Amino acid sequence: MAKSAITLGFMLLLLLVCGCAPAAKAEVPVTVTCDQFSKQANIVQDISVKMGNKIVVTLCSNPTTGFQWSEKAQIGDPQVLEQKSYKFVAPANTGMVGVPGNAVWTFEAMGLGTSTVYLEYSRNWQGGEKAVQTFKLNVLVQ
Repeated sequence: MAKSAITLGFMLLLLLVCGCAPAAKAEVPVTVTCDQFSKQANIVQDISVKMGNKIVVTLCSNPTTGFQWSEKAQIGDPQVLEQKSYKFVAPANTGMVGVPGNAVWTFEAMGLGTSTVYLEYSRNWQGGEKAVQTFKLNVLVQ
C-alpha cells in the first residue's frame, strides 16, 4: 500500500513539473520565392496566428543586383506585432556568382487584433529604384 502511494505521489509530482514547463512558442512560416516575385511584383498575404506565436517571413533576395529588402518592417499596429529580428541568409556555396539568398524577419504576436507588415525591395542609394517589389502581410492575432 505504501509503495503504491509513493509511486502515485511521484507520478503526480512528475506531472506537475512537466505541466508547468512553458510551452514553446509556435513559429508560423511565410515564404515568397523568386519565382513568385517574377510573376507578381506586389504580393499580399493574409494569416491568422495565436497571441505569442512567432511569424517567420522569408523573401527571396539578391543583393548582388543592388536591390535589398528594408531591414526594418513598417508595422501597422506595434501593440499587435513586434519585429524581433532580421537577417540575410546567403545561398549555399554553389560556386555560382549572383545566386539569390533569403531575407528573413521574425515577428512576434504581442496582442489581440489586426496589424500589417509591409516591406519594400529597393536600391537604397539616391536616385535608385524604390519599391520595385513589395510584400504586405495582413495578420489577425486571436
